[in-house]
Amino acid sequence: MAKYEGSHREIAMLFSHLNPPLPHRNVLLVMVLILTGISASWAQATVQLVVKPGDDIGAEVNAAIGSLPSKTGTVQLPAGSYIQSKTISVSGTGIHIVGAGPGTVLNYNPSNYHLIDSADSSAGWHGARVNISVLSAIGEDHPDPMEGDGYIQVTTGAGSDQEVSKSIPRTNFESATQIGVWVTLNLTNAQQPIEFFVSDGSRTAYWKVTPPSIYGSWEFLALDRANPSGTDGGLPDMKSITVIGFRKLIPSAKYYFDAVSLYNPAGPSIVFSSCVQCSLENVTIHWEPDSDSVVRAAQNTRDLLLTRVHTTGGATGIDFGGPSGASTCKACTVERAHNGFSINGNTSGNQLLNVEATRNVNGIYVGPGATRNTISSPRCIRNNASGILVQGDDNQIQNPYIDTWMTFGLVINGGSHNSVTGVTARSAIGESAVQLIGGAAYNDLSNINIEESGGSGLDLGGGVKPQVYNTATNVVVHYSGSSSWHGGPNGSSEGRGLCLCNANDNTITHLEIYEAAQRSNIPGAEGIIINNGSSRNKLEDVLIYHSRHEGITVWDASDNTLRNVRVVGNGLQQGNGAGVRIEAPAKNTVLENVCYWMNGGGGIKNVSTSSTVQNTRQVKDMDPKAQCQ
Repeated sequence: MAKYEGSHREIAMLFSHLNPPLPHRNVLLVMVLILTGISASWAQATVQLVVKPGDDIGAEVNAAIGSLPSKTGTVQLPAGSYIQSKTISVSGTGIHIVGAGPGTVLNYNPSNYHLIDSADSSAGWHGARVNISVLSAIGEDHPDPMEGDGYIQVTTGAGSDQEVSKSIPRTNFESATQIGVWVTLNLTNAQQPIEFFVSDGSRTAYWKVTPPSIYGSWEFLALDRANPSGTDGGLPDMKSITVIGFRKLIPSAKYYFDAVSLYNPAGPSIVFSSCVQCSLENVTIHWEPDSDSVVRAAQNTRDLLLTRVHTTGGATGIDFGGPSGASTCKACTVERAHNGFSINGNTSGNQLLNVEATRNVNGIYVGPGATRNTISSPRCIRNNASGILVQGDDNQIQNPYIDTWMTFGLVINGGSHNSVTGVTARSAIGESAVQLIGGAAYNDLSNINIEESGGSGLDLGGGVKPQVYNTATNVVVHYSGSSSWHGGPNGSSEGRGLCLCNANDNTITHLEIYEAAQRSNIPGAEGIIINNGSSRNKLEDVLIYHSRHEGITVWDASDNTLRNVRVVGNGLQQGNGAGVRIEAPAKNTVLENVCYWMNGGGGIKNVSTSSTVQNTRQVKDMDPKAQCQ
């Protein structure tokens, strides 16, 4: 480690050399060297950045980093709220940026972002054969707002090519390169292109967009202002736009539209590139909505430590991307991004410890190529598409708490060899609490506590590829299908405690399901369904208590085995459901050692000629918790 040794006069000259002129005279750098005698260790150098609240801070932080000896040491940011126009770029070894706690706030430059309409109010929006209202909170078939306090809901009536529009003050759209639009479509309708348009009163430009349609999950559409999909009557005067709107809406649908904005992409707030053992601590960052990552680790960055970093906005709040790895985020919070935390690409050995993701589209995203990462004790609250989405392999997720989601609580989509343990999940809306889909394989789930889910509790189903060779043990599901939307009168027969639908060779042990589908009035919402060609699955030590319909149904499935099963009090409210029903299409089902009591449609109903049922008995007043002896 380099040291400087010399006279006090020489050290004074050194300070002069390390404090070059900076772009703004109101900025002062104070270099502090911890001295032993007259020796100074470069690694212990600290720069205290002195700025006034409201100053533009990005270039000054970069200059402070550049002033560190051998680019090693600490830059201290004072408390205050600052504008940031320039990305803070960090590369080297042992560079530390430390704020003064929640009081150090970096804000994107407001000159780069112009809000055209907040969508917090329906005032000014109009259209024929449509109903326009404002929603402000997540619900059974709609998400939380992504910007501001609300968004508009447009319910279309009969007839094609419907539109909604709003007159705006004359606006220069040439002041920015991008038009930002938040949009989504209710589940009831298939995805079809619509058009966002702007007009100067006589001519119109439009951009074709396709909103997502999965349970109201938001999509931020970045439209190239200079390249519309087409025009009506020629290109409007983009310096004089007076109308915005959406058209080509399909009939009998629900659309959700949040803020419309003009912006110039600013890039990330802070980028760590080729950094080793660097850190960021005690900083709050408010960034442009969905334009880029707020904090990014990339390009061979390793051993980065982020502590108590709080971000809002951005495409991703905190982004660990490849090729990089072995970085840690502790006690960080991310809000209102598309992906709150992202571990994506060729990256491994990263850790998210005690983080919180709130009101994002996906709270935590582990993408393809991300392997051997650890997520421990995260809190994922009110995220729209998923609390945690895993597409990578061989990752560990420990003790997540997931509360209130629109689509999935935790989903493994195509990932393999992931370990998930200690899940606590609850939501009276949304869909499955824990979902495996897209060919998810060889994943290990244990100690799963689902307190409530709008749709199914544990769901191994859906997609083209089957879910194979997964294991789940010690799973408890309460109140699946609690949403009237997904499990009830307006939805399908979803809401099971466990769904094995297009699932093969999976093993599930020590499973308890209570009060499944209590809000559903559609026969078929069972405690467990085995269907859609599922085969060779093994279930052992299973309790189904008080499902609204059947306890267990085996339908279009083959060679599945269920042992040590207790079914109590199912099918009493509606549907005369049996404890276990094996339908005629089921092939070679093996059902062994079953105890049952007080099921509305009887204990066991087997109409499959190739299936076998052995050692079943009615146990009067049986204790559901007691093992079937």
